[in-house]
Amino acid sequence: MQARLYPEIEADHSDMLPVGNGHRLWFETSGNPDGVPAVFLHGGPGSGCQAGHRRVFDPDRYRTVLYDQRGAGRSLPSGGTGHNNPDELVADLEQLRQSLGIEQWVLCGGSWGVALALFYAQHHPARVAAMVLRGVFLSRPQDLAWFVGEDGAARMFPEAYGRFVQASGEPKNPVCGYHRTLNEGGPEQALTAARAWSAWESAILAPTMPIPEPGGIEPDPAVTVARVRIAVHYAAHGFFLDHRGVLVDPVQLAGITGIIIHGRLDLLTPAENALALHSVWPRAELRILADCGHTLAEPGMATAVREAMDQTADRILR
Repeated sequence: MQARLYPEIEADHSDMLPVGNGHRLWFETSGNPDGVPAVFLHGGPGSGCQAGHRRVFDPDRYRTVLYDQRGAGRSLPSGGTGHNNPDELVADLEQLRQSLGIEQWVLCGGSWGVALALFYAQHHPARVAAMVLRGVFLSRPQDLAWFVGEDGAARMFPEAYGRFVQASGEPKNPVCGYHRTLNEGGPEQALTAARAWSAWESAILAPTMPIPEPGGIEPDPAVTVARVRIAVHYAAHGFFLDHRGVLVDPVQLAGITGIIIHGRLDLLTPAENALALHSVWPRAELRILADCGHTLAEPGMATAVREAMDQTADRILR
């Protein structure tokens, strides 16, 4: 099965936006300059955007904004964790929106991008035209425990989890071990830790996708370390949120329409997360995909997001 996406297009503009405390955000725009503004919120935290993310947006109807969050992707400083928390990321989004002269925009987010979209929407509901959210992650303690604890995804992948815990150096608190190594260890130790964290992510990320062949092309080591350093930074600090996670004031979602898409086979963020979000955001339509996991790289998931973005454009432009 191949994803049914829009053809590849080039960005029409890219730049760096200074947002304070030494951080500069990379961003780009593409599509129709007079179209419906939409911003893509990548996962991670720390993963960054890819050119292929443009392809879920109709270039005739959307003015698409892609950007890399603090420390992620092409933003600088790479892997920077200072002044990097959800409040700062929301402020960055507002600064980016204002710099582009956008009144309202559609938020399209996946995984951690869902958490950021929800956090932003509850603080700035008047700026959100609609949301399309995939692979719901709510940043609650139980969501982190599912990922790194022994009673979550570990029970389905015990061999991979054993390697993940062993590599942390702190079996009773693996996140603490990874955080220490990535911030206090030497370059080789940091890279080894980043690869071990990434291996655990990969083990549970896409059960419907083929397993990569050994010896395949490895990402740039510096990129891997920067990405994982940010992810572990957030995990080690409980995403800087309390037991509610990003659902700090869900009443603010009442006036926002949207579509929630979740894979039934998602082992990184279980489907109950999507139901929990839908229970406090009834104006959203919930779509559970029977044969998909978590990642946008899965053809069925990518197609579902593209279809949801098309339907959102139809509603706004009708």
